[in-house]
Amino acid sequence: MTELFRLDAHSTVDKTIRPSVVAVGNFDGVHVGHQALVASLQTYASAHNLATAVAFFQPQPLEYIRPASAPPRVYSWQEKTQQLQQLKVNYVWLLRFNNALKTLPAQAFVNLLTTQMQAKAVVVGQDFRFGNNREGNVALLRQNGLQVIELADVLHNHSRVSSTGLRAVLGQANLAEAERMLGRPYCITGRVTHGDKIGRQLGFPTANVGLSKRIPALQAGVYVVDVQGADAHAQQLLAKHTGIAGTVANTYLGAASLGLRPSISQAKPQWRLEVYLPHWKGALYGAKLHITFRHFLHGELAYPNLPALTAGISKDVDEVIQWHSRQTDKTML
Repeated sequence: MTELFRLDAHSTVDKTIRPSVVAVGNFDGVHVGHQALVASLQTYASAHNLATAVAFFQPQPLEYIRPASAPPRVYSWQEKTQQLQQLKVNYVWLLRFNNALKTLPAQAFVNLLTTQMQAKAVVVGQDFRFGNNREGNVALLRQNGLQVIELADVLHNHSRVSSTGLRAVLGQANLAEAERMLGRPYCITGRVTHGDKIGRQLGFPTANVGLSKRIPALQAGVYVVDVQGADAHAQQLLAKHTGIAGTVANTYLGAASLGLRPSISQAKPQWRLEVYLPHWKGALYGAKLHITFRHFLHGELAYPNLPALTAGISKDVDEVIQWHSRQTDKTML
């Protein structure tokens, strides 16, 4: 079982932590490069009777230092934690990135590793730096008695796998390439909240999936998605009604709109993820859902009025169902 801890520059942990091998970074996407790092973490831990731990920053450093120019998120911190749980990491450390942590001397950061996280070894990528003004390096870790495992870059199509590269392909709605870099289809997980009910007025009631106030890395537009309950409450609500089965077991087919909704008059446009489940009736408020993106239909469109928007949604839903039917036909060949 994975345990989650929150830690800042000056906090202490009031719990016994096992001696650990620790990896530190942003881990945005938990892509195949990150997965290779975790695998090395687990191999070393098994050989030296240590627990495994991953520490990442929240918010990510650039989101704190230069929020206006920070790159969009692949995952929220909750989604990263979920992926690390699936990789069976023992401890996840959520490092609160603020001015105190930003200006923390490198030696003090090493002290956090050794005293609070009980690190005996650290797994790092190429050119790992830390501490105020990035003054800390691998040599300082070793001077403090830590074993350091340096990993080579993981290559994909002869290029280094990185969160930056992953954001680029998501920004182009290249779902197939994103899946290869992630090792799984791209998914957003969020809880259904109350929206402005415009979809209901148009005859297409949608689930408004919370984005945790973040701008997603995925291109704005309309997608074919699989919808799955992420908790027991959501699974119970979904099971109350019949819809169209998704592309994998225990999912429903959905039509998703991701973006700023340029067809709707808004004082302050915000990113929304709205999902319509064809032939499914019911309410999903409070349900936590996994939305897995399967196919990109088109970018976000601005319709001149609500009747045109309604016609556009109807066409999109038809295309979602047709795409799904073609996939079903392929599996039967």
